[in-house]
Amino acid sequence: MTTVDATDVTVVGKSRAGLPEIAVEIRGIWHRLELAATDPSRSRGLGGRTMVPRGTGMLFVHPDDAPRRYWMKDCVVDIDIAYLDRDGVVVAIHRMAAEPPRGDTERLAAYHARLPRYPSRRAARYALELAAGEMSRLDIRVGRGIGLPIRAI
Repeated sequence: MTTVDATDVTVVGKSRAGLPEIAVEIRGIWHRLELAATDPSRSRGLGGRTMVPRGTGMLFVHPDDAPRRYWMKDCVVDIDIAYLDRDGVVVAIHRMAAEPPRGDTERLAAYHARLPRYPSRRAARYALELAAGEMSRLDIRVGRGIGLPIRAI
C-alpha cells in the first residue's frame, strides 16, 4: 500500500458538525470523510446522526498507537467500523448495531454500562466509520491496506 503525503490531502469543506472534510478514494470509490482528530470530535463521533449516506463517513485520528474500543453512544443507525494501524492496514472490522437511546429515567452510568464495546484487538491509530454494509461492499478485509492519506493527518 502506498501512503500519500500531505500535499495530496485537501480539505474540501466543513460538515454540518463543523468538522473538516476530505475527499478520499477507498477501493476505487470516492468518499467524503469528516475528520475527528480532537478528543471532543472523537467522543461525539457520528452520535446523533439519523443516517450515514453512502459515500460519506468519518475518519477518527488518534495521536498514538493503542488498542481501541468504540461504542454506539447516541447512535441510532447501524455503522461499520474498520480499525487501522499506523500504516493503514485493517486490524479489525465490526458491524456496530444501533442501541436503544438513553431512557428518560436511565442514569448516564447505566446507559454507558449497557453499551457494547467493539475492540480493535491490536494497536490502532485510526478508525474508519462508514454506513452499515459498506465494508463488505467495498471488500475491506482484515490484513488489507486502505489507501487513506493517513500520514498527512
